[in-house]
Amino acid sequence: GLNEVLGEAFVSNEASVRYHERLGFREVEAGRRRVKKGNEMLEVMPLQLSAERWRELRPSLDETLFSEVNA
Repeated sequence: GLNEVLGEAFVSNEASVRYHERLGFREVEAGRRRVKKGNEMLEVMPLQLSAERWRELRPSLDETLFSEVNA
């Protein structure tokens, strides 16, 4: 079964990091890495969310994410 949900955000994208944190994602320790995007190197923050929290959030996320698609 599902144990956790993993995500990533660019450290420089503070809004994305805050959004993930509001949902309950937490940074994976010692997991940051750097990637090249265009001509710059960006730091990527790996994030994880417990399966239990994902199950709580999923119905509201589905409604939010897919309501515009079905409109």
